[in-house]
Amino acid sequence: MQEVGEGIAREVRRVSQRIEYRPWVELAAVTSELVLGVRKPDAERLAWANEMAGTIKAGARLTRPQVYAREAQFLADYPATRTVMIQAFRIGDLGIAAIPCEVFAETGLALKQESPFKATFTIELANGYSGYLPPPEPHARGGYETWPARSSFLEIEAETRIRGETLKLLRGLMPR
Repeated sequence: MQEVGEGIAREVRRVSQRIEYRPWVELAAVTSELVLGVRKPDAERLAWANEMAGTIKAGARLTRPQVYAREAQFLADYPATRTVMIQAFRIGDLGIAAIPCEVFAETGLALKQESPFKATFTIELANGYSGYLPPPEPHARGGYETWPARSSFLEIEAETRIRGETLKLLRGLMPR
């Protein structure tokens, strides 16, 4: 802790000595809503989930299959779509993205790289919770962030669509 704390303090001191005072900066904000699909279980998955749910004993610790069977049952009751709010802010030459999901590192890095701003950062879990936001590739590999559940229920292309919309909003904040 000491080493990390001292390292952060040194960096803060170094950066703070280069801060340029400005009497004002341009502020701007934009918002957009996207309608995304929900990955609902098909009839075969729901039949499996209902059968698996019959093996759950009251008070017993659930197995992984039992957990995901219950999650499939919950998702079956979800609406077919979810509307999510995306926001972008400008504070001078800083861009800020606000996304209502748990954003993967590669998404945050892609937003920074493609953003028109000198510096950009992402606020995740902004304006709600719509689960993990894995890019399409991890869906093929699997993993708990991609398994259909209340923690990961958006359509497979949700990250691509949210990233695209976020970049569109950030670009729209640039002076003309």
